[in-house]
Amino acid sequence: MNIVLDFSGISSRKELHAYIKEAFRFPEYYGSNLDALHDCLSEISEPTEVTIYGKQALLDTFDQYGDTLLQVMRSTAHENPHFSIEIMD
Repeated sequence: MNIVLDFSGISSRKELHAYIKEAFRFPEYYGSNLDALHDCLSEISEPTEVTIYGKQALLDTFDQYGDTLLQVMRSTAHENPHFSIEIMD
């Protein structure tokens, strides 16, 4: 599966997690926080490649939270052989 995320124009954590939940088709119980993101990404069992755009917009809008979100994705990519990311910005 290939997923393209563009974080440009997202202005709240609620909107951010709703966007991620929809893009990955996470289950209803997705907790809309970084721990839940890590848990759901860790459970991916089919090859999934994620391309990320809007990194600077994410960092400008969410500061440390945006950076931590990217760190969660990077660390999960190292832990889960089925999950990979490419950051374009």
